[in-house]
Amino acid sequence: MESGNHSRCSRCGKNLPQGSVKYIMKLTITADFDGFLEEKDTGSLDTEALLSSIHEKTEEELEDEVWIERVFLLCQECRNKIVHDPLNAGDPSMEGWVT
Repeated sequence: MESGNHSRCSRCGKNLPQGSVKYIMKLTITADFDGFLEEKDTGSLDTEALLSSIHEKTEEELEDEVWIERVFLLCQECRNKIVHDPLNAGDPSMEGWVT
């Protein structure tokens, strides 16, 4: 992101000299648990499979599945593109947004 007195846009790589217009974007992704846990055919929870999948992952991998945050430095052009189409879906409408 930064080197000396110059920074680069995290999205396009544009050089952003000291004093130029730039933006910090924080991306936070959090798991959305709806309260439903899948049961086996017997009607009980498959705790063995759940524990096995947990033991196969590192602590960092498990945390990243629940909550992750990243910080990006953006130039004005990239900021504007992200604001109008944050998921790069080609549709700048706000339909489907959760607030």
